[in-house]
Amino acid sequence: MANLEKMHGYDRRDVQMLFQQTNAGDWNAAIAWLRSEGYRQLAPGHAESMLLDLERLQHDHEPFVRDPLQVYGLAMQKHQA
Repeated sequence: MANLEKMHGYDRRDVQMLFQQTNAGDWNAAIAWLRSEGYRQLAPGHAESMLLDLERLQHDHEPFVRDPLQVYGLAMQKHQA
């Protein structure tokens, strides 16, 4: 899993920060936060990578979950597919 984290620029802590900073109840809210605040709150490149992953989950009609570790796992599964 560590190799995937390096490849995609962000890790579980970044996803946890997103959920701590926002009361996201759907993909749109999480994506909106990344676009507006993610670039200031996360390390360079992390917001961009996470944004692409969450947009992919939304596009694939993946049901939204409020557990950051599950969201991280879903995003990583998409990369392995």
